[in-house]
Amino acid sequence: MRSFRFRFGIRHLIVLTTASAFAVFAFTAWSGPSLEDRMVQAAQRGDSRMFAVFIALGAQVDRGQGIGGYSPTPLMDAAYDGDLRAVDLYLQHGAYVNYEEKDGFTPINYAAMQGNWDVVLRLHQAGADCGHRDATGANAIDYAIHGERPDIAQALKTSPTARNVTNGASVEMSRTPNKPGQ
Repeated sequence: MRSFRFRFGIRHLIVLTTASAFAVFAFTAWSGPSLEDRMVQAAQRGDSRMFAVFIALGAQVDRGQGIGGYSPTPLMDAAYDGDLRAVDLYLQHGAYVNYEEKDGFTPINYAAMQGNWDVVLRLHQAGADCGHRDATGANAIDYAIHGERPDIAQALKTSPTARNVTNGASVEMSRTPNKPGQ
């Protein structure tokens, strides 16, 4: 009678380890955070490669989170937090710069309200409406004046998107509907 001898070598160990890692990854992908949550995490880390992978897999760059009846987009959150790297990633992948949530806040309003002036300027360069009034009745120019940043206020006033702003005071602007997917 012949005895069966099982040989377990380094190749077997590599195959077993790879298969286990793939199984853990597949389970995590199936049961873990949504693609949008992962996209946001990649943006927060500044990982443009993984950010692009999640976009390619179907993550929606303008999808609101819907917390408490509000629907801020990832761009709005990044603007509020002053995360210029994340703002750049969202803009490069087509985020809608004038998305308006329930109370009329837009990404530039959030950035200006928090004093994130580098983000305000980047959003302004991307075509954000700096004259748009939010729920507080203020716009990005008003926040710049209040924040003692006359240089920012002047840059915003002379922009094409400030067509509804006169003498440092904003006029009431008509609200435009959100981008599809609101």
